[in-house]
Amino acid sequence: MSDAPKSKTDRILSVTATITAIASLTLAVWQGMENRRHNRLTIRPKLIMLGQRATSDREVGLVLLNKGTGPAVIKSATVWVDKEKLGFSRQGWIKTLQRLKTIDQPWVHYGAVEVLQAGESRPILWVDQSEWKTLSEEHRRQFIEAVRHIKVDIVYESIYNEPDQTRFDGTVGW
Repeated sequence: MSDAPKSKTDRILSVTATITAIASLTLAVWQGMENRRHNRLTIRPKLIMLGQRATSDREVGLVLLNKGTGPAVIKSATVWVDKEKLGFSRQGWIKTLQRLKTIDQPWVHYGAVEVLQAGESRPILWVDQSEWKTLSEEHRRQFIEAVRHIKVDIVYESIYNEPDQTRFDGTVGW
C-alpha cells in the first residue's frame, strides 16, 4: 500500500460512489414508505350494517358485512332505541329487547362481533329463516317494527389502527 496522494480520478470515483450510495439509501427508504402507504390503502375494511329480509338469506334482521379488503377490529358499538343509549354486549341486547317488548320471543337471537374478516357477514339481531317462515304476520310485523326503532353505531379499525365507523339508522327496505 502506497501513501501516494490520490489522483483526481480516484477522488471523482470516491465522490461518485458516495453519492450513489446515498441515492440508493434514499430510494430504498422512499420505496418502503410508498409500499406501506399502498398496503394501508389496499387492506382496508368497510363495514356496512343493513336490514336483511327473508329471501335466500339464512337470517332475517340486522346483519353486519365487511365489504372491504381487510379485517375490521370492532373497538366499540352502541345501540340506541328511541334515543335511549344501550350497550352492544349481551346485557345491552337484553335491555334493547326488553325495551322493544320482544325479549319473551324465543325466535329472536342476538350477538356481538369483535373481528370481521374481509368478505364476511354476521347477523347482529336476527330470526332464522326457518323460524321466520313459521311466524304469524303479527310476529313478523312486530319484529320489523322493533328493528326500525334501533340505531347502531360501530367504531372499528383496520389492522393498521386506522379508525372508521358505520351506522345503522333503522332504515329497512322491507
